Amino acid sequence: MASLRDTVKDYQEELRGGIAWVAFWKTGRSWNAEDFHLELGDYLYPEDRSRMEEIKQADPAAVVVNGYYSGYLGEDKSLDELTA
Repeated sequence: MASLRDTVKDYQEELRGGIAWVAFWKTGRSWNAEDFHLELGDYLYPEDRSRMEEIKQADPAAVVVNGYYSGYLGEDKSLDELTA
């Protein structure tokens, strides 16, 4: 069972970089994550759009965050601050 802290730890570079969008969702008691990159023009690739729909079906409360747009999650943030 993956905790939210462990899952964020696995994706902390993507969160700090502010380029990728990271989806977080739960399956049972385990947390999952997957990163997505936008194509030119800030659109999702069709396969990523389909994958996000699958994630939404698995957990309607899933969230997608970006280190730049979702509040500054820059390089100086500790793991504790990222999971707060």
